[in-house]
Amino acid sequence: MLLASARHDPASVVLELPGTLASIRRTQLKDNIEAGLITLGDGARVRYWFCSHHLVRAGDPGATLFRLPDGSDLWMDGYFCCEMDPPEESLVSVAALRSFAPAMDGQSP
Repeated sequence: MLLASARHDPASVVLELPGTLASIRRTQLKDNIEAGLITLGDGARVRYWFCSHHLVRAGDPGATLFRLPDGSDLWMDGYFCCEMDPPEESLVSVAALRSFAPAMDGQSP
């Protein structure tokens, strides 16, 4: 996933797929990683890369990497299943996303 984040900046690629929420735009990369942009309720834009547990080795819960506007990263194992689909309340602000990711980290999809 780190390699995908270095090679594919969601702000620089065509995001042709809508997310489950209007605030999310995404694309499917050739390496089975979903990449996208989230526009948070406070206007901040967060880049993300997600790999479903269906596309990795057995027993791997999948993972999501969020890159915040300040350049810091949030890593989250599991929780999402087939696409990155967070609850709306986790996307109201950077602070909300910072609380959501560690609270859900490691949960089975």
